[in-house]
Amino acid sequence: MPKLKKKDRMSKQVEKKKHYAPTLPGAKLEVYRAYSSSIWIRVVHPSFAGKRIPERDEPIWTVIRKYVPKEIISHITVVLLIAPEEMEESGMNYEFEHPSPSRI
Repeated sequence: MPKLKKKDRMSKQVEKKKHYAPTLPGAKLEVYRAYSSSIWIRVVHPSFAGKRIPERDEPIWTVIRKYVPKEIISHITVVLLIAPEEMEESGMNYEFEHPSPSRI
């Protein structure tokens, strides 16, 4: 079975931490290619606690739109913005850690 979590040129370009640091200092960022056409992003930061998804999304997408080329943005299919205390109970976080094999 092929490796489901890969680093490639596109995922490494998304993962440039220097771009995210001013927005979320101390955030834990992980980016990888899942499957052949998807880039998955997870940002873990305490400031996400108690916030709804739109409140979490906007600062990250502002950074992505500013620094990531459009042809790479089109590969981003998962952006998981999660507080540290949410990680253990989050089904999406489990999927991020253990991606299911593609049925395609």
